[in-house]
Amino acid sequence: MDSLKRVINTIEFKYPDRYPIMHAVLPAGWMKYGEHLYSILKKYPTYINNSSEGVGAGQASAGYEITGELAEKFVLADDFIFVEPRTYQFGKVGQIGYQSDEWGCIWKKNDPGIAGQVVGHPLTEILDYRSTEKLLKTYNFPNPNEYWRYDISLLKKLRKYSKSYSKYFLAYIGNLFELLQWLFGYENLLINIHTNPAIVKEFIDRIVDYNIATMKNFYGYSINGVVMHDDWGTQRSLMINPSMWRKYFKSAYKEIIGEAKKLDLHFHFHTDGNTIEIIEDLIEIGVDVINPQLSAIDLEKLSSICRGRVCIRTDIDRQYILPYASPREVEDYIKRIINLFGTDKGGLILSGEINSDAKLENVEKMYMCFEEYGVVNNQKSK
Repeated sequence: MDSLKRVINTIEFKYPDRYPIMHAVLPAGWMKYGEHLYSILKKYPTYINNSSEGVGAGQASAGYEITGELAEKFVLADDFIFVEPRTYQFGKVGQIGYQSDEWGCIWKKNDPGIAGQVVGHPLTEILDYRSTEKLLKTYNFPNPNEYWRYDISLLKKLRKYSKSYSKYFLAYIGNLFELLQWLFGYENLLINIHTNPAIVKEFIDRIVDYNIATMKNFYGYSINGVVMHDDWGTQRSLMINPSMWRKYFKSAYKEIIGEAKKLDLHFHFHTDGNTIEIIEDLIEIGVDVINPQLSAIDLEKLSSICRGRVCIRTDIDRQYILPYASPREVEDYIKRIINLFGTDKGGLILSGEINSDAKLENVEKMYMCFEEYGVVNNQKSK
């Protein structure tokens, strides 16, 4: 079974031969471990027998933006091809310092291998939130169709590569809640959801339009799915009351997902923290793949909601398992995850984020377990 069919069959519960694997390496991981990490990762998945020449690690993994030098040096291949729009968000690639993005947010980056933090929120400088009209005249919204956002040469190359080697082509189209935090400031946003809901709703609508336009621009390059990232949870619970999430955000995601379905695209959604309170909602509005932070959620409860109903992309525990556990604990953990979320029909994408604190022996054990226990035991895939 080729990668494209494997991923589609997994997402749609149509009996894949095995669970697909997706690389996920933070720039900090490459910067710390370099060739030592690469010597491990380039062996996996062992069932992938194709050239990845000319496709950088940033495109053949979960999409962490890295410098051109690293992307050319550490070339990986898995079941996926990844692309994202150009952006000035997250700070200077591979550098420290300040940088403003297309939305007017100012990023400060202290570690070249880790995403920066927003230290300048453009909407905090606009004092009169009482007038939606005045605010909209003051703020300059970026244009999602600007040519600089799309590397046409790269898109053509990735389209050709994904077709030649039957890869699943996944495109990142943006976020919503996190962008609102960057614009308003976290505390200011939560206050204005209550005190100025019309202002927040206007920005939600504009961001939704921006993300849909981004999706449609990628659609012409034969993508198979789109992904959004929004961390909605703290370690303990949702950041806002679930009823407020349903009132202001559920319909926004539903609109984006609806546009994806019209284009026959799968919708992937990443969200860190304890988000158990909205998992059922995400399934209801049509999310095809959920990438939750497994270490922050009761696994048995999450399994009872998701198993057999929605595909899970794993986030192998980054808080204990990868940095501190023994290899035996890694193996036991991955077997548990596969048993909890995998089915003979599919429903599981295997991935574990590798940061600078991960132990290399645990990284290798993780991939060995993906290989050994990722085979789907059914007859229909044979």
